[in-house]
Amino acid sequence: MRLCSQSCFRYLCILLLLILLIAGCTQQTAVQEAPSAGYGDWVELEYEVYHRNSTILRGSTAGIIGSGELVSWAEALALGMRVGEVRVGEIPPWEGFGRVNHSLLRWEPRLMLLPRKVVMSRQRFLEEFGEAPEAGEVLRTRLYRLRVVNVSGDRVVAERAAENSSLSSECGNLSITQNSTTIAYFFTPVLNVTCTRGGEFLRYIAMNATHVLVDRNHPLAGKWLKGRLRLKALVKAEAAGDVWLGSMEQALKLAEAEHRPVLAYLGEQPPYPQAWLLGLNRSAVLLRLTPEDAGRLGIESQPAFAVLYGNTTVVLQGTPPPVQLWELLQDVREGER
Repeated sequence: MRLCSQSCFRYLCILLLLILLIAGCTQQTAVQEAPSAGYGDWVELEYEVYHRNSTILRGSTAGIIGSGELVSWAEALALGMRVGEVRVGEIPPWEGFGRVNHSLLRWEPRLMLLPRKVVMSRQRFLEEFGEAPEAGEVLRTRLYRLRVVNVSGDRVVAERAAENSSLSSECGNLSITQNSTTIAYFFTPVLNVTCTRGGEFLRYIAMNATHVLVDRNHPLAGKWLKGRLRLKALVKAEAAGDVWLGSMEQALKLAEAEHRPVLAYLGEQPPYPQAWLLGLNRSAVLLRLTPEDAGRLGIESQPAFAVLYGNTTVVLQGTPPPVQLWELLQDVREGER
């Protein structure tokens, strides 16, 4: 009995080991059978960009690997990935916010002088202030008040006047003085703090009595970053399938049922590689327009696209880059939520 028990236990162990080996091989085969991204494949990616564990960018993108539609760090990372897989990699400065441009580091004067009296053409006045000049009109900017004194032919005469003795911002402080002929602005910056002015990044590094040293590089220029990538969807280059519906009514019903927009196209031939069309079909119901349906949408010439979703209709003439259509579909869906 004891020998039998030992023999049975041994057989059970062998049987269990065989089951585990078979299960492992089956699982490994399933993983190997899952397609991976390669050149010519369409991919949809979710990404995050970090610097020192702080998230800088977060978003999604799509494109065909090897076509130049994807940023190079994401494309290199995506090669070989399977749907749902996540990878993390380094982003060099030249693929992030660029190298440091030393020409953007320079000394600039702290004092700015503006004449009280202004003489200019009508066209320049229109370009600078966004409206035609009228005698007696008063316009206000952040730095001064402008009164139009006289308009004669093409000649505009105006007068500036400061309304404040100082102005402050995240970049620093302006001390303002004026006399009968001139307005003087003297700038005292906040040093070693990145600020923005007119959409431009600025960092004031040093100053003396007359000048300030300003760095106009992006604060992350020259920095190595980290990128996190997730492969959300994949269409192999050799994939095939008819993605176009021919009925507006059918397309609208399907779009409503699946909460997808309709991407309608008027033209002779499918305008993009098949992998891109199948990729767009993941975000939208694709419809080939008849001339009658196109006319109802206000489309008079081909090629043209229309995106329909809820109360939103967007028409694009011509053949835009496919990624522009994909981004429009994401924006339309987000806007209707």
